[in-house]
Amino acid sequence: MISPWFSGNTDYDRGQAWCDENDVGFLPVVHPGFSWHNLKGGEKNSTPRRGGKFFWDEVNEVVSKNAKSVYIAMFDEVDEGTAMFKIAENETMIPEQGYWLPLDEDGYTLPSDWYLRAAGLATEVVRGFEDNHADLITPPEGIMAIRVINEVNNNDQGGMEFIFPDFPDETNIEISIDSGVSFAYTTPDDVGSYTISSLSEGNHHVFVRHGDGSTEVYMGKVFIGNSVELAPTQASEPYPADNDTDARTELTLGWKEGEHVQSHIIYLGKTNPPDSVSMQASSTYQPEELELNTTFYWRVDEVNAFGRADGPVWSFTTGDGGSTEQLVLDYCDSDAGWNSSNGINIDTEEKKEGYASLISQGAGTDWFSKKFVTPVNSYCDSSSYLDLWLYISDVSKFDGGGQLEITSAGRPDVDEYNWSVASLNLSNGWNELHLQISSASKMGSPDLSAINYFRLYQFVSGDVISRIDIIRFSGLVYEALSAPTNFTAIPGDDSVSLNWDDNTEASLGGYNLYRAFSPGLSYSRLNSVPIISSNYTDTTVNNGTSYYYKVNALDIYENESESSDVVVVTPSGGTSVRTIQDVGAKIYPNPVVDLLYISVENGVSARIFDLSGRLSKQISITSQKTALPVDDLRSGEYIIKIITTEGTGVYKFIKK
Repeated sequence: MISPWFSGNTDYDRGQAWCDENDVGFLPVVHPGFSWHNLKGGEKNSTPRRGGKFFWDEVNEVVSKNAKSVYIAMFDEVDEGTAMFKIAENETMIPEQGYWLPLDEDGYTLPSDWYLRAAGLATEVVRGFEDNHADLITPPEGIMAIRVINEVNNNDQGGMEFIFPDFPDETNIEISIDSGVSFAYTTPDDVGSYTISSLSEGNHHVFVRHGDGSTEVYMGKVFIGNSVELAPTQASEPYPADNDTDARTELTLGWKEGEHVQSHIIYLGKTNPPDSVSMQASSTYQPEELELNTTFYWRVDEVNAFGRADGPVWSFTTGDGGSTEQLVLDYCDSDAGWNSSNGINIDTEEKKEGYASLISQGAGTDWFSKKFVTPVNSYCDSSSYLDLWLYISDVSKFDGGGQLEITSAGRPDVDEYNWSVASLNLSNGWNELHLQISSASKMGSPDLSAINYFRLYQFVSGDVISRIDIIRFSGLVYEALSAPTNFTAIPGDDSVSLNWDDNTEASLGGYNLYRAFSPGLSYSRLNSVPIISSNYTDTTVNNGTSYYYKVNALDIYENESESSDVVVVTPSGGTSVRTIQDVGAKIYPNPVVDLLYISVENGVSARIFDLSGRLSKQISITSQKTALPVDDLRSGEYIIKIITTEGTGVYKFIKK
């Protein structure tokens, strides 16, 4: 078998003839259209589909060369724009984010399965069951789609929309919806679609033909329903509450979803109205850590197939960082990462703090467990405490042992502190637990500076409702250092200059700087002794190689803070960002391959333009440091405009 992969650019005539003469199978390739925009950032809709005409021109060509079989590329290849599966018909069906090409882009109104129907017709022609035609045609030889419309709110309001291409040698299409008894509906064949309205609920057997005496084709049984259209209602009861102050920088945004809702569009930003963030099914949203002492605006629009309910704009203001006398292990506002043998959900009604508590209900043993991807430094010793709220519906159903556990091994029963449930003296309802770590039993060598697992289990004789809320450490013996902020990297000639803001804690002992060659690889510490100043020049690098850096603060007891944001930089010998109009922003690395970092105070948004002035990308800035993916941009020079509350900066950078 020989299959020339370059669809439309191959001498099919000679290839088919040679294969026929030499008894070799020949498999030509056809495709519906093409674009490398999603894969390589090329031109959008570079090879238009033209309503199926492009595909059928290729089918007609290979069939005319005596093809015995044809490969249609591809069923689901979205990255090259060749997908044949069901496709969005128009812009109302495409997602809010990203670039999508609906079927009507080239001026054709088509059903989502149009190309599957076209593939079916191609199959019939290749197999010899239908004659080959120069153009797509209607039944009995070609394709037609029937879409049921307007079957809502009342009877006798349903309809059928017939969709078909323009057929060169025909004049009319006749349609029967009463099993071929009468062909009461007639339409010219060059209008593309025809609608029959005011149809009653029930089954309609549809036949089509090209005129009296021509072949009648049964299109199947079409059912008209009588559904009720219910538009969504507005979201309400936001968390944080509207105009709330001193909000956490790490929080879950929550709301009471409206009625008849299928999905939510969330907007969040530092300007009013806020920018779009995401579309999702869940009625909670967890943004990245927010800036301190900053007012944020947000809105939730509720959506279903029948409409959209735009929500009001709410606002909240973050606090100054909160207490340093405790350290939160988990706020229990989201069930992300949590597991339970009974299933786990959030409960926004019965809670002790924040947006929600976690709830587990059933007769299973493991109530709550979570492995923390990043180990947590508790800044505790054995004199400190583990605090949490725990709700029990019926302690009389306890039947056997149970334990509350924290470990530094990422799993239970290894390097663990544990308290027996019996020792907690629980009662029905909410229990506030204040557990001294010295009172726990100990397995192995648990490290309180690297806690990464929590579990609560209890054997029971029947269904029990349990809830858990805000798990934290108190009585800290070390000051919890903040992660270094405003971490930047400036490339030089075989060097990288790194800077970050000074930590202000009294117990600060210095910093540890880490480097990796890939974000997926382990980081190596660059310094052998703590770095005292908040800057460092790395001269052990090579031009043209990308490096990933992060920095941790270190106290006098050698406890490390959480890591700063990761920066990536490629030294290349004096290629700094060219400043056209400055607002104090730092844009790096330059040249850039995949992620462009923006470091700026009071940022609002960023926009990237090519040198012709066309807008290429834009993003909302919600924190002091923002990563902007640019891997989909073509190589060349670009202008980036940084908008802040203080003014606008304009800079030039190079995309490799």
